[in-house]
Amino acid sequence: MTDTLIIKHETVDEAVESFGEQLESDEDTPHVVAFADVDELGKLLTERRMETIEAIMTEEPDSIRELARILDRGLREVHEDIEMLSSRGVVELVEDGRAKKPRIPYDSVHVEVDLPRRTATA
Repeated sequence: MTDTLIIKHETVDEAVESFGEQLESDEDTPHVVAFADVDELGKLLTERRMETIEAIMTEEPDSIRELARILDRGLREVHEDIEMLSSRGVVELVEDGRAKKPRIPYDSVHVEVDLPRRTATA
C-alpha cells in the first residue's frame, strides 16, 4: 500500500463523520489535510505551489535554492511557498548541513474537491 496524502475540502460535519468512521475501521488512517473553506484550499494549492510539489517529488532537490533553480523562480518566492506547504504538513524540511532539503514524505498526493449541485428553492 502506498503512503498517500489527501488534501481536500470537507465541512466540519463531514470531518467529524470521517473521523468516527476511521476510529471504527481496521484500516490505516490516511494522512489528510482538510479545509472547511474551499477558498483556503485554493490559497494553499496555487498553480505555482502545485508545480513546487511536483518538482520536489520528481526532481528531489537537495536544497530550496536548487528547487528555485529547477522552477526558474526567485529564491524568496520559493521559500515562501515552502513555508506555507510546510506549515500544512505537505512538505518537510530536512536539515542537511547548512541547507534545508525539501521533501514530500508521501508516495503520492491526491487532491479532492467536491462541488455539490445546489438544490433549487421553490
